[in-house]
Amino acid sequence: MREELPSHLTYEEIDVERWFIRGKFNPSSPDHIRKYMEAVGKTSRPSKHSKTGKPSTDEGTLSRLARKDALFGYVLQWRKLEKMKGTYVNSVLSLLDMDSKLHPQFPHNPSTWRLSSAEPNFQNIPTPPEGEENSLEKQFRKAIKAADGCLLVSADFSGIEAVLTGWYAGDRDYMRLATMGVHSYLTSFKVGEPADLAWSDEKLRAYLSAIKNRYHDSDIYFALKKTVHLTNYGGSPSMMNLAAPEAFPTIAAAEAMQDFYLKLCPKLAQWHGDLRRRAAKENCLGGLDHPYRFKHWFWDVTKLDAQTGNWVKGSDWNRVIAFYPQSTAAGILFDTVLDLTDKDSPNFIGDMYFGETPLRALIHDEFLAEVSEEHLQQFVDRLRRSMTVSRLDGYTPPGVTDTLPLVIGADVKVGPNWGEMEKV
Repeated sequence: MREELPSHLTYEEIDVERWFIRGKFNPSSPDHIRKYMEAVGKTSRPSKHSKTGKPSTDEGTLSRLARKDALFGYVLQWRKLEKMKGTYVNSVLSLLDMDSKLHPQFPHNPSTWRLSSAEPNFQNIPTPPEGEENSLEKQFRKAIKAADGCLLVSADFSGIEAVLTGWYAGDRDYMRLATMGVHSYLTSFKVGEPADLAWSDEKLRAYLSAIKNRYHDSDIYFALKKTVHLTNYGGSPSMMNLAAPEAFPTIAAAEAMQDFYLKLCPKLAQWHGDLRRRAAKENCLGGLDHPYRFKHWFWDVTKLDAQTGNWVKGSDWNRVIAFYPQSTAAGILFDTVLDLTDKDSPNFIGDMYFGETPLRALIHDEFLAEVSEEHLQQFVDRLRRSMTVSRLDGYTPPGVTDTLPLVIGADVKVGPNWGEMEKV
C-alpha cells in the first residue's frame, strides 16, 4: 500500500535497471547441493555414519531425488566423470613406465582375501553397463590396447563366488543356477513364468537365457539382481534400501524382495546363520577346514549394546559371510596362475609373448593377457583348460554331508583393446 505524500509531491513510475551476480554452482560441493535441495523443497535424512547430522548427499539419496529433479542426475554424472578422471585417468598416466605399462601392487587386504591392488587399483575399474556402447567405462577401457601384432584376451571364472556360495551351503541347485542365471530364475517366478529345476541343463539354460533377454531391462530384473548380490554378503533390508534406493524405494520393499529370494533358495539363509553362530562362538573360521588353509579371526560378530542390554550386529557380521567364497575364489585364482607359470605344466604360457609372460593384470576373478596373434589359439586353449579343471576334489565344506564336485566355467573374450572384445 502506497504511503500518503504531501500535496505538493506526486509519484512517478520509472523502470530501473537492476543487476545481480549469479554465483557458481559447484556439483562437487555437498553444501551447494544441500542449498539447492532446500530451495526446491527436497529433503534427505543424514547418512548412517554422519557426525554432523546434515542431510545426506550420497549416491543413493541423489539417485532417489533424480527421479523428480534432473539436476541431481547431472550431479551424479559429474561425480562419475570426476572420479574416472581423477582416480583412473590421471593416476594411470602418472604411473605408466617407459613402455606405457602399469605395475600395480597387490596388498593383503581386504581380510577376506578378495584380490586387491594399488597404484593403480585395477579391481575397482567400473564395468561397462550392458548395451551402452558409448558409456564412460567403455571409452576408458578402449584406451587399454594391445601392441601391434597382438590381441588382448580377457578370461573370467563364470560366477565363481556365486558357485562357491552354493557349494559351501551344500546346495546343488544353487550351484547349477549360478552358472546359468540366478537372476533369471528368480525373475521367472516373479513374472509368473517359473522355470523348473527338473528340466535338463540344456532346456533350463535356454529358458533362463530367454527370460534374461525378455526382462533384462525391467525394474524387476534389476531389483532381483541387486537383491542377490546384497543378500549374499549379508545385506539387511535397511542396508539394501540405503545402497540401492532406485531398486528398493522403501525398507518394506527391500524386505519383501529378500524374503522372496530366500524362500526360493532356503539353504542360503540357513548357511548364513550357521556361519555367524560358529564364528561368534569360536572367534574364527577357516584353518584346517578351509581348502587352502586360510584362517580368519572374528572378534566382533555380535556385541552387547550398553544402552539396551541386547546383543546386536557387530562389525564382522557381514565379513563372516564373505570369507569362505571370497578367499576360496582367490585361492583358485592363485592356483591357476601357478599352473600357467609352471614350466613343467602342460598349460605353461610363459613362452607365448616374446619369451615373457602374456599375463597383464588380475582383476578379481579375471585374467587380462596380451598375446601375439600367432599364439592366440594355443594360449586360449591352455588358459581355458587350466581355469576349468575340476578343483578341490575330495574336499567337503564344513557342515556339508554330501560331497559336491566343484567345476567352474570360464568366459573368454578377445579383442584389440579392453573395450572392444568378442566371446570366443
